[in-house]
Amino acid sequence: MKAMKLVGAMCVLFGMVTCHAMGQAPVAFDNHYRAYEAWQATQDDALREKIFQWVLKQAETCPQSEIRNVFQSFRFIAKGMNRGDEFMRVCTMRDTEQDSIEMHQAIALQRSEWHSGIAEYKTAYDILEKCLKDARLTPVLRSAVAVKASQILSEHLKRPSDADALLVQTKTAISTNDAEAYATLCLARAALRESLHDTPGAIAELETILDYGEAGREWDWTYTPAMQRLALLLASEGRNEEAVVALLRMLGTLKSPPTGIAKRLIEVGAEATACEEVLAMLRRHILGASELGDMRQRIERIQPEVVDLLLALDRPAEAVAECRVFTLCAPDRTYPQAADLTARCLKALDRNLVRANAFLDFQRAVISPTNAVENVLLTFPTLSDTIRKEAYGKLAATDSSDWMALLIRSTMLCWMDRPVEAVEAARKAFMLCPMEESSLQACANAIARPILVLTRDPALAQRAVDHLLYGGDGPDGIRGTEDDIVDPLPEIFGKLSYK
Repeated sequence: MKAMKLVGAMCVLFGMVTCHAMGQAPVAFDNHYRAYEAWQATQDDALREKIFQWVLKQAETCPQSEIRNVFQSFRFIAKGMNRGDEFMRVCTMRDTEQDSIEMHQAIALQRSEWHSGIAEYKTAYDILEKCLKDARLTPVLRSAVAVKASQILSEHLKRPSDADALLVQTKTAISTNDAEAYATLCLARAALRESLHDTPGAIAELETILDYGEAGREWDWTYTPAMQRLALLLASEGRNEEAVVALLRMLGTLKSPPTGIAKRLIEVGAEATACEEVLAMLRRHILGASELGDMRQRIERIQPEVVDLLLALDRPAEAVAECRVFTLCAPDRTYPQAADLTARCLKALDRNLVRANAFLDFQRAVISPTNAVENVLLTFPTLSDTIRKEAYGKLAATDSSDWMALLIRSTMLCWMDRPVEAVEAARKAFMLCPMEESSLQACANAIARPILVLTRDPALAQRAVDHLLYGGDGPDGIRGTEDDIVDPLPEIFGKLSYK
């Protein structure tokens, strides 16, 4: 088996699949987004024409479900090249190729967008007004057209009263039988009423969405922004307690807490009891993950929220320890955020920059026998909140012989602020995993990460992995030679233990 390295090569994907002598050969792309990026990036007329033809072909052939996204790139490129005639030709072709109300609605929206893009707002509105007269429109399709038409009326044609009347009329036509469509209209009307300085009217529309409760789970792209906006509007009216109740009801409904929930609670002046309640909800949500990728994503997204709540509760020492957990679990792309958040919490705790700067210096260090720099995070005690205590008690009472379950256990132990046990679980996963490079590397990464994060000592992490690969006899397989590897675990466990 080949030696395993801690740092792998990174592969950069540029999106273009074939690009042989771009001025001569046809071009092809992974998707229309990449094509648009390539069109923006070049001033070569010949290449731009080839890109346009490729995107045009996608617009002619894409499924109806992809019309909105593909036509957006097609529209931008066609506008930039003054090819509106070809854009409209494709719109007509797609609209007439099948008798489908879904296709008719999608193309009507695209035609309207084209005219809006060239400031022909009356024409853009007329297209949508005509579409709204089609009795075949489903509630969801009708609501989308009505919302877009109301925006044109209000923002561009300066007819807010007509925009409001359209939304009210469409709400009446749809009724509350279709929750998603009705909520979409309520959200649009709330934005309109707010723009007209009618805060009570906006609040009334948003409270209608709040009343849907459990149904919000299925369309949280509408429900979540509506509830967060409702909380801010209630707070602006001095109704802070109602604002907090709205946010708590939202959290109790959604499958996953929305990004920024901590800041929303702080903005509306939530009391400590409410912040504590949400803090517990967030921690429980992390523990609800059943797959490794899901758990890592939850930690990446929720840990900053936990830290913000602890700072609001004036518990900066606990916030620092939660940052330590964040650094242990964060993927590479999020690690700088975790480090920055840690320094901010140390500053809040100490009210000076001494330990914050020491921590940042530690991040830049490469530890060696001649360069010993202390990690200030090791001086904070293990997190011991009620959620973690209960979860750890249950986890300690179980065992597993499945290597993937052990990797999840390792990540969970990192989140529980127990890096020594996390490394032990990852080592056991290594012993049980298949003899495939990806599986071995995943286990090696889980072993090395706590070591690298808490000690900044890559040589120590590499020794840990090498000991798993070669055992004590080292690469040559002969005991008593120079490449023998002393088991590094006692040293590792000592360095990962909090003081």
